[in-house]
Amino acid sequence: MTILLLGILAGLEPQFDWTAAPVPGEADIVNPACLAWHPDLMLSIGFQASDSSFERFDGLALAAPGFGARGYWNDAEGMRSFTIGSGSRFLGDMLAAGCSYTWFDPTRESEYDGEGFWTCGLSARPLRWLGLGVVSRGGFTSGNFVQERLWKAGLAVRPAGRMATLLAGLTAGDRFEDIEYSGGVEVRPAEGLALRFDGGTEGFRAGISTDFGNLGLGGSAAFDDDDGYTGTRGQVRLSSSPRGSLLPPPGRFVRIEPGNSSEERTRGFLGPVRPSFAEDALLISRMAGDAGVEGVVVEIDGDIGNPAQVEEMRELLERVRAAGKPVYIYMTGGGNFDIYLASVGTDVFLHPAGEVGLIGLSAHSIFLRDMLDGLGVYPDLLHIGDYKSASEMFTRSDISEAQVEAETAMLEAFEREMFRGITEGLGLEGPQIRALLERGPCAGADAPNLGLADGLLFPDELEERMEADLGRGVSISSLDQYRSSVPVEDYWGPEPHVAVVVATGMITRGESGNSFPLGRTMGSETMCSLIERAASAPGVKALVLRVDSPGGDAFASEEILHALDRVSERIPVVVSMGAVAASGGYYIACGADSIFADALTVTGSIGVITGKFAIAGLLDRLGVKVETITSWPMADMGSLFSPYTPEQRDRMQALMQNSYDLFVNRVAEGRRMSFDEVHAVAQGRVWAGADAVERGLVDRLGGVTDAVECAWRMAGMDPGDEPAVAVYPQPGLIGSLSLPVGPLGGLAEAVEVAGRMGTTMYISTIILVE
Repeated sequence: MTILLLGILAGLEPQFDWTAAPVPGEADIVNPACLAWHPDLMLSIGFQASDSSFERFDGLALAAPGFGARGYWNDAEGMRSFTIGSGSRFLGDMLAAGCSYTWFDPTRESEYDGEGFWTCGLSARPLRWLGLGVVSRGGFTSGNFVQERLWKAGLAVRPAGRMATLLAGLTAGDRFEDIEYSGGVEVRPAEGLALRFDGGTEGFRAGISTDFGNLGLGGSAAFDDDDGYTGTRGQVRLSSSPRGSLLPPPGRFVRIEPGNSSEERTRGFLGPVRPSFAEDALLISRMAGDAGVEGVVVEIDGDIGNPAQVEEMRELLERVRAAGKPVYIYMTGGGNFDIYLASVGTDVFLHPAGEVGLIGLSAHSIFLRDMLDGLGVYPDLLHIGDYKSASEMFTRSDISEAQVEAETAMLEAFEREMFRGITEGLGLEGPQIRALLERGPCAGADAPNLGLADGLLFPDELEERMEADLGRGVSISSLDQYRSSVPVEDYWGPEPHVAVVVATGMITRGESGNSFPLGRTMGSETMCSLIERAASAPGVKALVLRVDSPGGDAFASEEILHALDRVSERIPVVVSMGAVAASGGYYIACGADSIFADALTVTGSIGVITGKFAIAGLLDRLGVKVETITSWPMADMGSLFSPYTPEQRDRMQALMQNSYDLFVNRVAEGRRMSFDEVHAVAQGRVWAGADAVERGLVDRLGGVTDAVECAWRMAGMDPGDEPAVAVYPQPGLIGSLSLPVGPLGGLAEAVEVAGRMGTTMYISTIILVE
């Protein structure tokens, strides 16, 4: 007896033998290469049925990304079989190869006992609408039973996306004789529902599959030319990630805790990956159009992020509220930006023991000149730009008029945005806000009367209040729970996406890292490699650079800008500015096709500092004598043992002027402005994001979600589609104890590099805003 179609072996018969597009949970026995495309962990329970009744469960299968295993049992026929397989992707995730091995339990009594065979396949999904598959299934001989090796090839085409798939197949024996042809179709008339049909020379199959989130049901009935209906195979699927559901998702609220995400993805030591702020922001934006989200609950307790992140969070919550969904705010207390964020809520509640209050903003500048004089250290630092005050922390004992002017303007811009939000959200007018500023913090009991809260509640009373407002019970999920509930999409080919590259920390040469006292550093070599890798990924359509940096090394900044310029020749490049994108942080951003900033972003600071610290006085006090012999006038200009000579100072001034001119010209080229226009708003002055828009340094106000949406449109993608993103860099497997960039990070960077000969710095003024 010779059998051509391996599928008729009991327990190895799939619902549909589609080589180019196996149905979920059957890739290991249809085409193991397709295990490489499997997105998550899936457990499938197989069963058989007849035209009259359910017969038995007879199989158990496990599928994971790149791996599959299954077992089959039929005690009535005395047979058990086992299959294990794997698949891997190649060529930019467009090609996959895989193999599986099936063997029959030798302890059982059937004609296949002790035998085994290999199934090897290739799968190609080069385009969103095209799938190809080729499979070789090995044969074996057991007694009078002969299983011939066979070859299968398949083609799958999606002319209307996931809604319809057309399939064609070819099956041939080992000598490519007895060729059989087949054709099939899969139609998805509704989310979570798939109707399937397949026919060939030996008969046909019809089937249906339904999904209900993490639960799926599917099956197919087989018919042959001679006997008609021959039986039904089906499966029950349980998956770790949900699929689009046939039933509408149950309504729920999502709890958001601002301040829990940093700009980069992070991983605690041996812990899970924590998504980046950009990923959290895009997820919250999605809630506005998600019918399964009834509203959100925002808990304000302690750190809620930097001002720019708070502004972006508020704008995202405005989107949710504009969609007609309630936004409940619960505060344990808070000040300026806590109230600014809370003002977006439809209902604002405060802990009875909490304290709130508007107290206004203040900026603090640190000056170290008197300390350095006391140590015998001379800060021989130079700068270009009347407002380039980063070096003044070392060279002055008090604040300059130019710095007062710039910082005052910035604080006024910050307060305008803060007061705008509070007026729109809480309905408080200018005189009322001024009265609150003069009053200062207040006890929780006074907050409702002052218009800062709608009531006082303990945390365990919030849900009861929500249920009373809505007249029914509520379900509240965390943001991570909501993230895990987003359905997995069954797309082919490289997924079109926007690469989001996070550029955070002091800009330095070499590799990125964490160090004390610099905190997070942005190494030019790391960033250039990261930018090119992100821009070369299969499916990338645009790149968004998320900048959160006060600047740093001028040479490194130029290297990063050059890498971005090269990428912009191929795909759109959009910049999203976070809390700070100043000096070198602005330098790397200025060449983008479009620049977004928050109103509360600190940017600009187009200027240069350089110099060194001369420690001769310190050494003298320590009793250390240094004698210097030079052969040329510039030989010791980088030495820490003496200040610059007049000739050396003139040379450093000329070099610094060249760096300033380069900076201004780079901005003029990127922003399509003249040198004089840039110079008028440069000279080291920092600007709030809103003021930077007015002066042409930024294109428009908006957060990282706005930048991603803009990049998606610039790439020619459908504005109605939800943009997919890939965030770079990825944290290591072990994780790290990362050090954030704080105000002393800029000071430490300046101290570390100012003594290097020829080092020019694009560093912003250190400002502590409260």
